[in-house]
Amino acid sequence: MSLEPLGRAGRRDAASSFAPICTHMNAPCVLASHRPAHPSDEAHCEASSSYVSSVKEVRVLREDGTVLCARCAIADRPWSRMRGLLGRTGLDPDEGLLIRPTNSIHMLFMRFALDAVFVDRELRVLGVKTVRPWRFAGRRGAKAVFELPAGSAAGLQAGERLSLD
Repeated sequence: MSLEPLGRAGRRDAASSFAPICTHMNAPCVLASHRPAHPSDEAHCEASSSYVSSVKEVRVLREDGTVLCARCAIADRPWSRMRGLLGRTGLDPDEGLLIRPTNSIHMLFMRFALDAVFVDRELRVLGVKTVRPWRFAGRRGAKAVFELPAGSAAGLQAGERLSLD
């Protein structure tokens, strides 16, 4: 890990910052518990993967009690919201992501289409839209968005209430 000094006149610039540099990825580290590691030390890589997998998962149920999404990760922290599903090649049929708070999503750099379910504070469905890669989608009044595999939200109607289990 390296902590570089401030740039000229005490300001930070693109070439210097106080962010710890990950020795394996040569990039700013997202782990609060990052400690200096030798490049051959794999403990940091394991810590990075456990950080990503530590996102809370819930089941999403429809009003009639049927499961809409068996394994829905919740992205409610800045890093998890920013990362979203980027880097994924697809979603399993029982997998999804709840992004909150937000009223819109982007599909930049995504490799697959998905269903975006826009909901209000009470998880009442405001709208469902299938979004292809390199597109944007949003809904006025939405407070959260469920990202599900394309076609899995086909039966949802506006006004239907979802619940988290």
